[in-house]
Amino acid sequence: MINPNIFLVTIFLVTSLCAVATGTSWTIVGTLGVASMGIGEGLGIPAPITAGIVVSAGYFGDKFSPLSDTPNLYCAIVGVNLFDNFKFILKTTIPSYIISLILCAIVGMKYAPSGETGMNSIEIITSTLDANFVIPPLLILPILMVVGMIFFEIPAIPGIFLMALVGSLCGIFVQGGSLADAINAVHYGYVGTTGVTEVDTLLTRGGMESMLGTASLIFCAISYGGILEATGVLRVLIQKVLKIVKRDGTLVLSTVVSCIVLNMIAVDNYVTAVITGSMFKKAYVKRGLHPLNLTKCLAECAAITSPLIPWNTCGIVMVGMLGVSPVEYAPYAFLCWIPSIVIVVFAYLNIGMKRLTPEEQKALLADEENETQGSMEYAEPKAQMA
Repeated sequence: MINPNIFLVTIFLVTSLCAVATGTSWTIVGTLGVASMGIGEGLGIPAPITAGIVVSAGYFGDKFSPLSDTPNLYCAIVGVNLFDNFKFILKTTIPSYIISLILCAIVGMKYAPSGETGMNSIEIITSTLDANFVIPPLLILPILMVVGMIFFEIPAIPGIFLMALVGSLCGIFVQGGSLADAINAVHYGYVGTTGVTEVDTLLTRGGMESMLGTASLIFCAISYGGILEATGVLRVLIQKVLKIVKRDGTLVLSTVVSCIVLNMIAVDNYVTAVITGSMFKKAYVKRGLHPLNLTKCLAECAAITSPLIPWNTCGIVMVGMLGVSPVEYAPYAFLCWIPSIVIVVFAYLNIGMKRLTPEEQKALLADEENETQGSMEYAEPKAQMA
């Protein structure tokens, strides 16, 4: 039973831990997040607050889980060890997490219902569910399948299909629904008809049809980002920025700002990570900064700021799942924007900055030069063929 007075702190802790365990923000937000939204509304907590905390905690797993694709991408681009990266980003991750947790507690105290009101809300929800549905332990099976998908490394599409199939079978054989009801729920979604607003809000969700608009927006956004990357527009912009960098703190600030701006322009955090990582890598080495400083910037700014932008693919998906605009939940998505501030402040104060030895710097600059030379040699024959 969740104590209403610490509801926001509880979902922040549980969601972030589950996100690290699974390595996927979208799955966590789409399961735990959706359930938390319904419970939060039942407790009288505004939807943007619950959504912001769920989104930020969910994206914590995107930067701090070895199962997530984003930290693996960052380390591959920059050329550092994955677990060295995790150890290094703790210097900014721990302060950011503690600050976010404190803010969750403060907001939670402001919106927490009185003990009697909170318990009454929970009692209404649980009693209504008991009166309208059969709830045996068997119904936990689809939830356990989420964990099984991760443990056995089942790909997303067949895994989601199996969960939908098992959920449909539970609806037919446990709840007494028909095959037509199950098919309609999968395609069109389910509408709660218990007569209790809080419960109906919790149960009413869209099916595949509700995600078609989201899918088309993602397709358009990725296409747009690909055009900008292929034409070289984004790389030219970053090269202009690098010309004005004079201090280590300014370099980190430029990296953070570039990640945020690219998330707005390229509308995809993967494009943002690839461009920022490849374009800033040499600049860090030239200033004697270890590449781990760059992966820390990518971890704290690339993916986790993307759900704050309404037209970014991540922002679009969050709206589709939670029904709340990023503009509304952004102020409460503490763990999405606090790390960007912390990492810049620490850079200017020279806290947690790892430097290269002269030998390491020389070797990395030589590697960069060889990569550049190889790219030029590869491009030259293609130009001659054209």
